[in-house]
Amino acid sequence: MPKSKNDREIEREVDGVDGDSYGLVEFYPSYAIDKKRWDRFVKAVESIIRRCLEYKDYVTYLRDEVDLDEDIFLSKVTSQDVRIEIHHSPLTLYEITDAVANQFIRKNEKPFSSFTIANEVIRLHYKDMVGVVPLSKTVHDLVHSGKVLIPISAVHGNVREFVKQYHRDMNRDTLKKLECALLRRKEDIMEINKILKLDIRYNPSRTLEEFVSEISGLLPMGDETDISPEHSDNIPF
Repeated sequence: MPKSKNDREIEREVDGVDGDSYGLVEFYPSYAIDKKRWDRFVKAVESIIRRCLEYKDYVTYLRDEVDLDEDIFLSKVTSQDVRIEIHHSPLTLYEITDAVANQFIRKNEKPFSSFTIANEVIRLHYKDMVGVVPLSKTVHDLVHSGKVLIPISAVHGNVREFVKQYHRDMNRDTLKKLECALLRRKEDIMEINKILKLDIRYNPSRTLEEFVSEISGLLPMGDETDISPEHSDNIPF
């Protein structure tokens, strides 16, 4: 884990963020919960988390100390080759934040802010209770579009402990999604993820012989190179 920081230190770093830039939102449990207002609140918390130094330190820790620096689908593809991003799974950051905020409402009568919830969600990351996986940018986009599925067995983090503590505060859609992910068969995941298999598509509009014929007089060739169709294997590309 990263260097241990006590709650007061984390609170100082999170609460020190400029509310105007990061979306400071006050929430009062006495509010009649309006979906639009609640969605704004949860997204404000997400914004604080993603920009907070503590969260950035956590991502660095995952890459440098836990070795989450390799795309879980593309073997040996690391940040040395492409951009590797940290993806929350099987619960999104929004769903995690939503559950944490709902528990605050259930257990507390005092008002709280988006910073309060952000502080708690960041702490859960440091407690290793949030599921994450490393993905290259392209694969990450495919996951968000639903064309690639992440098996729960590939997730880093104690998701079980999070669900044990917050299942009462997760909404029905999130619980249903989690249930489907748990029941999904390995064969079904592999079938959907076939999109990631390397499959070279050849251009059927021209044959190699036609291509060789077109360029045979354009390239400077030595005496040892023959690019006639019957010797096309000698082409150096």
